Amino acid sequence: MTTANAILKTTRRILTRRGVLWLGQTCNLQCCFCYFQDRVRAKNHPEHPFMNLDKAKKICSTLVDTYGNNSIDIQGGEPTIHPDIKALVRHCRDIGLMPTLITNAIVLSEKEECQRLQDAGIRDMLISVNGLGETYDAISGVPNSHKRQMVALDNLRETGIPFRFNCVLAKSILPDLTEVARLAIESGARVMNFIAFNPFEDQQKNGRSFENVPSYREVSGPLTRSLDLLIHAGVECNVRYYPLCMVEDRYRKYLYNFQQLPYDLHEWDYASWSWTGQQSQRMRDGRVTPVVTLREANAWSRQF
Repeated sequence: MTTANAILKTTRRILTRRGVLWLGQTCNLQCCFCYFQDRVRAKNHPEHPFMNLDKAKKICSTLVDTYGNNSIDIQGGEPTIHPDIKALVRHCRDIGLMPTLITNAIVLSEKEECQRLQDAGIRDMLISVNGLGETYDAISGVPNSHKRQMVALDNLRETGIPFRFNCVLAKSILPDLTEVARLAIESGARVMNFIAFNPFEDQQKNGRSFENVPSYREVSGPLTRSLDLLIHAGVECNVRYYPLCMVEDRYRKYLYNFQQLPYDLHEWDYASWSWTGQQSQRMRDGRVTPVVTLREANAWSRQF
């Protein structure tokens, strides 16, 4: 791992300069709690198809030139299956935008794919590890997806690409949660993000229910045990959208709700997020619209 690729621990709270790009909701899995599950399944949805490389490059350049972003999370759907993902990674690196892929890592079970992305200039991977074994296969809707994800972790280590974990705090995942934390430690993940329920995107239409959304009380035990493991091992961790009152004081510095998100260096700044989050910036056929000012973004954030 080169110095330029090093993922350093957060040591102080400063405003994030990370941006985000949605390439389109085309995916190779069918995760049952995905923010975009309706758009992934509906091929005729305007946000389903991948955008072309030129549009993606234009958005990334705007993130640097207008918003001063210095890193970016590129996601889909599943960005590793975009036909021009390596060229986009290379473009981001060339303009000073350190690229991360938010990925299920299934494609990365082919070691050559890891090498090609490393050669293109990838900074790191943010891998969605939502359970283990049969639990993960059931959640993803694809047999053997867990095995392929574990092979991908081996490949990333061998090629020297750093990685972090995302884990959704769904009811089906809670029995595996401490083991996912152990996997983060043993595999060498730099950071682990826990993501509690939040009413974004398709979830605004009641896409989740009591069948897959646990109560905060159900989450508390497995979550704090997992945090204890990670903290003891020196793995940076954070929890998003979870009430501070549901954990002891010593854990509260790891929690990020809407007021704290701008200071989470693994999240996105409100201004550029407000702009790239507009549907036109997430569609294959949409034009790139005028940028959103910080004042407009702050007004948007206050609705939460």
